Amino acid sequence: MSDTVVDVLLLGATGWSATWIIPALREHKLTYALTSRSGSPSKATEEPTIPFALADDWTQEQVVEATQVLPPAKSIVIVFPIKSISVMQDFVNAYHDRFQHHTRWIQLGSSGIWLSGQNDSESPVDPTNARGQAEQVLLTLNDSAQKRLTTVLNLAGLYGGSRHPINFARKVAPSKEALARKGSLHLIHGIDVAYSIVLAITSESSSPIWSKRWILTDTNMYDWWQLVISFDLPDAKVWAKELMAEYGIRSLPRPIASSPDQGPPQYIDRALDGSAFWKHFNTHPKVGRVDEASDLVKDNGATVSASSNPRAVFDVGEVRAYTPEFASGRVEDLRRRIVQSIEDTPTPPNPFEADKDRFGLTHAKFEHLRKTWATFLEDPDPSVGAEHDSWAARWAHIQTFSHFKAEVEEVGLHFIRERPDFDEARRSGRPVIPLLLIHGWPGSFLEFLDVARPLAHPGPSAPSWIPAFDVVIPSHPGYAFSSLPKIRRKAKTSGIAVGNNSGPDGDLLVSDVARIFDKLMIKLGYGKEGYAVQAGDWGSMVCRLMAIQFPERVKAVHLNFIPAPPSSLSIPILSSIAPPGSMMRSFLKAIPGSGLVGSLLSTLAALPVNVPRRWWLSDFLISNRPTSIFGYLARLNWSLFGRLLNQGPLLTERESDNIARGITFQESGSSYASMHGTRPTTLGLAMASSPLAQLAWIAEKFYAWTDEAPSDSEILTSLTLWWCTDTMPRSLYPYRNRPPLGAQSVIGRPENFIKCPTGHSDHPKEIMPSPKKWVEGTCNLKWYRVHSSGGHFAAMEKPDLFVEDMRDCFGSIYPIHNTKEVA
Repeated sequence: MSDTVVDVLLLGATGWSATWIIPALREHKLTYALTSRSGSPSKATEEPTIPFALADDWTQEQVVEATQVLPPAKSIVIVFPIKSISVMQDFVNAYHDRFQHHTRWIQLGSSGIWLSGQNDSESPVDPTNARGQAEQVLLTLNDSAQKRLTTVLNLAGLYGGSRHPINFARKVAPSKEALARKGSLHLIHGIDVAYSIVLAITSESSSPIWSKRWILTDTNMYDWWQLVISFDLPDAKVWAKELMAEYGIRSLPRPIASSPDQGPPQYIDRALDGSAFWKHFNTHPKVGRVDEASDLVKDNGATVSASSNPRAVFDVGEVRAYTPEFASGRVEDLRRRIVQSIEDTPTPPNPFEADKDRFGLTHAKFEHLRKTWATFLEDPDPSVGAEHDSWAARWAHIQTFSHFKAEVEEVGLHFIRERPDFDEARRSGRPVIPLLLIHGWPGSFLEFLDVARPLAHPGPSAPSWIPAFDVVIPSHPGYAFSSLPKIRRKAKTSGIAVGNNSGPDGDLLVSDVARIFDKLMIKLGYGKEGYAVQAGDWGSMVCRLMAIQFPERVKAVHLNFIPAPPSSLSIPILSSIAPPGSMMRSFLKAIPGSGLVGSLLSTLAALPVNVPRRWWLSDFLISNRPTSIFGYLARLNWSLFGRLLNQGPLLTERESDNIARGITFQESGSSYASMHGTRPTTLGLAMASSPLAQLAWIAEKFYAWTDEAPSDSEILTSLTLWWCTDTMPRSLYPYRNRPPLGAQSVIGRPENFIKCPTGHSDHPKEIMPSPKKWVEGTCNLKWYRVHSSGGHFAAMEKPDLFVEDMRDCFGSIYPIHNTKEVA
């Protein structure tokens, strides 16, 4: 035995783990010694080893004798498992008694000691697991006064080199039935095992890592179904998609079990949060997701790295303050392009449709905005007052808000947060409601800037019943300062770029955005007590799916856009005799020929949805509208039987106007959505080539979808933000997976009904407003208000009304009122 002190003594690290650990020690110029049971040279490095072993049934004398061959070391890494409490205690004490110097003990353990459910490093371990109990003894031996520091790194599934999940995926899921039983998988690459050991042995003695155990993963929770799809295993990929359809799984990963009776196939049985260790050292694992390829690709504005910043499925990266900024010279380049356009084409061509709003943006409006945009982007004269409306002034205003970023899964998510005065709320008893505000297309966080502060700060003179809101305003993935999810290319196959979300080829779906936003709210401290959501346009679909997927957290919602279909007919005799789910309904289904009857009843029930929308504009359906004698008879019948069939009362003139407006939009104003959905690449390339193309495409919506035209500066601020952040080509992903018949074809389905308390504000110039009865068929409507003004961009157009609606709506329907401050 040598008396030379080594930096690291590796006990049992001669096989696969040595392949990664020893190079890391060499890189950091740390001396080391190796042990093996036989004393044979290390398989990984051919270096000599010290023969050493411990057995769980050894006596104290045997343990003491075994330690005599070991050299003094500053750090000891135990790679093999010790399952005996007494052997662990005897071994550490014997070694310490021999050398009496400062030693750091690191036991590499297993993450299998945690049971089902959600676990982090602080969660209790299985008390019946002998290995876990022996590790716990090591932690109790931590004593800085005795120059002895101890920690346990509980490793997830090890992989690296030839050990890769793709090589054993076929074995663990050889059949569809076996795959159905598979839940989660947690992994750590050998490189990161070595990295974590180096971090531990080089940390300060006062570091909080000592005397604790740490779950060590790559910070991801993998769903086996998602992995087999990503690995492109033909049979397993088909099985996974079939299982998703059979069990009604909308997106992957599946939800995590929250009670013992939940598990595969519908739920993930166990989730390990392995992020705390890395957070302590303010670093990331060196290796990214196991299902990421090595290629770097760039597709339509999405920059992708194979492993630089791994996606956190279970956890979310740290929230950090963020200062919005553009690439150097971007605004000046934009101004130069516009000025050049004016010089090259002073006046656009003036064909027949140039002056008609029904054909889109008129040439006069285009030319006005083009010239105004060039002036808007100029640096203002210092002598001009603060009220001068310019991009510089607007940008300065944007900077006054608190901006943040967080890595949520694969998205660098930008958001604004306006926090209320929690002290004032506590003093006055004012309720504080966390509120997520979600914009749509072609919107951005700009829509909510005029309402964020009034919502958060009602003022001390406001009655105490008026809530203060903890306002969170995220930018959709791909919008403004939020990144798109990372994408990669399929290795050695088609070379097609794929993502890691739930859509075709791993595309990002609205349900994925719902999950990402929910994780943000959890990170901000609202995972247990929940939060409220307000949204319009595409944001309303994200909100709807959040309420459906995460009902335990989404406590109430408000929507200003609900393109609802007519309510289905209710067959009262069937419903009263045999309600859905009853034994009588099951008995009727079992009668020969009942399938045909059921099909006929379903067809009748769907009749209101399937009739041409213009039928609802018939005079006899509109209250107080003159009609013929036959119309009066039809109206009488409708008044008698309409309510009985779940169709509500006669429509009002306002509701008739709403339906007519929706029809007009569908027939003459919605073709843009078809273009977005069917040719997003073509459109994205066209829009990215010219800021004037974006002006024509987007400004037309601001004029057509509002009650009163926004100011030039409002439109131009949005256009400048979109151009300088490449938002336009990155914003089209919701449309490429859009239902062919639009949102109204899906929100009326029973499975998409919002069960939590819901509020709705009806503005007359909304693009597809719906009668109240139709809205009630899509959500648990508890608050409803009709306005005489306003359009599609409610918060931007009518900020005062919007604030009043939020206070009144959530003040009455939000079920939990707190005054305490969260993260």
